[in-house]
Amino acid sequence: MIILAASILNVAHAEGYSTYEEPTQELEVDFLDCDGDYTLEQRKTLQETDCAIQYEIGDTGPAGGTVFYLVSGSNGTHGMESSPVETGMFSWGCLDTDIKGTGNKGIGEGKGNFNVLIAKGCSPIAKAVQEHCVNGFNDWYLGSRDEIELMLNTTSLPTPDAGHDYYWTSSQYDGFYPLWVEENAHVIHLEYTEMSLHIWKGHAYNTLPIRNF
Repeated sequence: MIILAASILNVAHAEGYSTYEEPTQELEVDFLDCDGDYTLEQRKTLQETDCAIQYEIGDTGPAGGTVFYLVSGSNGTHGMESSPVETGMFSWGCLDTDIKGTGNKGIGEGKGNFNVLIAKGCSPIAKAVQEHCVNGFNDWYLGSRDEIELMLNTTSLPTPDAGHDYYWTSSQYDGFYPLWVEENAHVIHLEYTEMSLHIWKGHAYNTLPIRNF
């Protein structure tokens, strides 16, 4: 039996380093060997054991998505994967409201934004991500601006079409104009991913949830 405790991960992004902490908990997982024949519950905690798989960017991740980020120093055992399934079209919501704590844009900061949105209960896209379940995994979250941008620059891009040319992020606009803060959140264009855009929260757009492993 392997007893595990969650750890703090340091993750790099364009502007420096961010630190985020997974929920502290003890995990008890029984493995007879590392033969790859695991139950769903074992697969959910596999990366915290001696049987952890070493992933590379572009690999199919633990939940069947695409690995787009690997934590430095983890030898490919920890990172982020994108869902293989989109959420569908929803608004960001929370109109006319400055949602404090959701202006973070860096790698490793999306989950914090997302948790605030869920606690506020005013975001349809956040609720859709919270209810997202793929291959038995339901720990997805709405990525930050930099996380969604990195995901789209690393994985195969969806084909933009009318009404489906942006992905929502969990990052609320944090500029100098109070009205824009209350009314706008960041999106990433599916074709011009390097563009940092903020759009009215009432628009309905898609997204691909992400998760940590």
